[in-house]
Amino acid sequence: RNFNNLIEYRACNNGRWPYSVKQGAERKIYLWCHAQRVNKKLMDKGLMKVNKERIIKLNSIGFAWNQQKGNLLRWNKMLKKLKEQVKVSSKIPCMLGGKKNPLYSWLYYVNKCIRLNAISEDKKAKFLAVMGGE
Repeated sequence: RNFNNLIEYRACNNGRWPYSVKQGAERKIYLWCHAQRVNKKLMDKGLMKVNKERIIKLNSIGFAWNQQKGNLLRWNKMLKKLKEQVKVSSKIPCMLGGKKNPLYSWLYYVNKCIRLNAISEDKKAKFLAVMGGE
């Protein structure tokens, strides 16, 4: 059931993984994902029986076993999308096809992180280079 909830969540949220700070259903899915990562670490250490079927199912959807690595991959993917968009137009629509544009949401998030000084200098420099702010 949780696996199917994760699939449905990602389908409704442009492939985004659930965040820990959210509430309700998203928080429950996030906690389940976190438990899968912990269980996998225990399996790798031989402290828990390996559930190959679950690992295969999660791998089939590109499950991010290392959350930090997954976050970095997503950040780089969004930066690439931003580069492509800026070549066409510096205006980024907030809606696409009747849904919130994930690039617009990401852009808002990165700008907020910069204002709060909550982003690495490396990421900040890459972002500003794309936006023409350096």
